[in-house]
Amino acid sequence: MTDDELIADFFETRPCSDGLELFVRKITWNGPRTPVSTWDKIATFPPSTEPEAIQQAMLRTLSKKKYFKACDECGERKPSGWLTGTTCHSCFERMGVRF
Repeated sequence: MTDDELIADFFETRPCSDGLELFVRKITWNGPRTPVSTWDKIATFPPSTEPEAIQQAMLRTLSKKKYFKACDECGERKPSGWLTGTTCHSCFERMGVRF
């Protein structure tokens, strides 16, 4: 996934009394075919914050292995919950592994 795709699918802003909160979506699993999404608040911005500052916070978060990792097989950055070890589920499926 591209950075823009990851940002569109895995980041969310919400208004709050202090301005704006930034969340990132984490993926965990409740069984082999049951992904569970939770939202971690990663920052709070005052109302006067420029959109570029929020974008930079998202880009910094993309490099945090807690949330996103690059697959050793295909090299694509994906949500950490989409990898087992250092290989993404898509690559495992191409290898014949069934989840």
